[in-house]
Amino acid sequence: MKKLPLAIAITSLLTISTSFALDSSDPTTAQIFTKAFEVSVQKESEIIVEPPKSEIIQLDAEKLEDIVSTGDNIGIGSMVVETNAKSCYATIRTMNNFKLQGEIIKPDGTKNTLASYSLYYTTQNDIDSTDSTVMSDVQFSSNSYGEMPVGCNTADLKMKVFKYNRLAPVDAYNDIITVEVRAES
Repeated sequence: MKKLPLAIAITSLLTISTSFALDSSDPTTAQIFTKAFEVSVQKESEIIVEPPKSEIIQLDAEKLEDIVSTGDNIGIGSMVVETNAKSCYATIRTMNNFKLQGEIIKPDGTKNTLASYSLYYTTQNDIDSTDSTVMSDVQFSSNSYGEMPVGCNTADLKMKVFKYNRLAPVDAYNDIITVEVRAES
């Protein structure tokens, strides 16, 4: 079905081209006709992100408390990003706005918070095809941060707990983190 319009277009082009032809046996009557054709192709950015599924990270409460006192980061996982784009932007949002909240609802309708945290989106980018690299850390600690520029390579996600409630009652505390990367040429 797609070959028919192409055949018509080629036939039309040949018909038009023959109408431009002149007898060039006599060099004094020869004329030259020119026509320019512009061909353009728009190549879209490609981005491949793995793994596309959700990962479940189990943290130990005692280890979490130790990490808070030492000021270390907790590795959450990596996000493999392969793209030919020139610029990338990340958005990180969480269900509980960067808080590990319990499942039990208190009488006032709220939930207990075990910890508040920020996330570091860390990428490593090659510069001009050399072996030198640059590390880029972008911090997210609120759903209102929106989109921020990041590197276009594989990234590690690290959690930094900045507020920990030692008196939080026994409960299952959680949050769901969603990372979105947008690639742009």
